[in-house]
Amino acid sequence: IVIGAGTEENSLGAMVGEQLGKLGYDSLTMTMGGDATYDPKSDVTRYEDFELSVKDAISIKFEGGFTNLTDFMKAMNQASATESEPDMSTLQNLGIKDFSLTLDDNSLLDRGFKMAAEMQGMEPAQLRAMATGMLGMATMQAGQTGVDPELISDTVSALSSFLESGGSLTLSMDPAETVTLGQFEDPSQITKGALGWSAKHTK
Repeated sequence: IVIGAGTEENSLGAMVGEQLGKLGYDSLTMTMGGDATYDPKSDVTRYEDFELSVKDAISIKFEGGFTNLTDFMKAMNQASATESEPDMSTLQNLGIKDFSLTLDDNSLLDRGFKMAAEMQGMEPAQLRAMATGMLGMATMQAGQTGVDPELISDTVSALSSFLESGGSLTLSMDPAETVTLGQFEDPSQITKGALGWSAKHTK
């Protein structure tokens, strides 16, 4: 998929082209691929080698296993067809067996901070510092919710390093037992050990 500027004045394509130009692009080339399987016996939907790549911008890689995903999708489709509210219990029962999400920065952060800094009349380095500072404030606020401080600290540290220097950010979860989204309503269960949580930054 190639996203480029339109030629008609005041068109959506022209506005997209203007924003791309501010980021230093004439166009964006996107590719996407991956595999998905479903095991009806275990009710596990598994995604493998999924990757969304935007050339000279960013690459997003994902894989993971989920239970009750088909029930959730059926509820969403039924709600859409009947124009009604979906059964949210299916979302609470959605289970995570494991997952890994990796963001590889290929210049998008530099371009984005540069564009935003110019709009604010600041230097990119100042804006990066503000962004990481806001994450630090979020850490203190999140710590008051009862969520595991170690999980918060590790995640914010990795996010801050990623914002500061780009590279790769990987967030992963590999619990000993499947964790449902409903369990996240109890902060005491959101611990690094229980979730098998890992947040890593590499340059």
